Amino acid sequence: MKLNSLIYQEQQEVGDVKAMVEVYQEISAMRMQSVKQAILNARQYYESLALLVREVRPWLRMSSNTTKSVSNTNKTISKTALFFSANTGLYGDIIERTGREFLAYIRGEQSDAAVVGQAGKRIIESARTGRSITYFPCDDAHPTKDQIVAIVGYAQTFDHVEVFHGRFLNLVSQVPFRSSLTGENVVSHALGTDWKKTSFFYLFEPTTAEITTVIEGEVLASVIEQILHESNFSKFASRMIHLDRALEHIDERLDMIGRQQRRMSRRMENKKQLARLSGRLIWQT
Repeated sequence: MKLNSLIYQEQQEVGDVKAMVEVYQEISAMRMQSVKQAILNARQYYESLALLVREVRPWLRMSSNTTKSVSNTNKTISKTALFFSANTGLYGDIIERTGREFLAYIRGEQSDAAVVGQAGKRIIESARTGRSITYFPCDDAHPTKDQIVAIVGYAQTFDHVEVFHGRFLNLVSQVPFRSSLTGENVVSHALGTDWKKTSFFYLFEPTTAEITTVIEGEVLASVIEQILHESNFSKFASRMIHLDRALEHIDERLDMIGRQQRRMSRRMENKKQLARLSGRLIWQT
């Protein structure tokens, strides 16, 4: 009876875990559905914005510095790497895989580094890189305006920003992805020569200051916000897959417990039958 009671207790506990996993899965599905189409539709638009930032921002800076001394054009390019992780768990391995890409980059580059989310903070701290890392809190499902503003404000202080985040390909495939928000490639080549002799240049109206405000403010903020949503979308998709696998394992465990219960029931029934048979034999003798 004691063994049967333990089997029944395990069945109840595993059943409770299954119910909890199903709730998490339903919540993830609802969140994915609410943002999936909007993100996929906007992806091409925001990727174009990112390209605009990469191409125009260096020329804006160069244009605003043309009246300054040539020595100013030889300044060191400031760089940073930004890792969008998560605050909680149950996202499968997408966060760890993206973290490995981020770690490989910062170990090979002389750049600043920042991490968004507690999960990423734990990954970086456990790696013991010896680097100074800036950390930003950010809600997984509904990042606040202040959280986004803090991340954007950090990115605006650098000439070159590499962002590492998860990317949704399809429901069964989420991959680590690297996005370049700003780049020094154009300006590094141009500054090595007389910029007036280059084959093309941009004309900025009304003023470079106003264009810079838009580029470094509104556009960059929009691109970072889109990347943040992309990262969250890939995380919830990864959670869906791993929760589905967890449900498969739970069902297998429940099936095994059911078989144990049936074996115990048959064993108890056999004991009862043996007891009844023994009683009959005693009376017959």
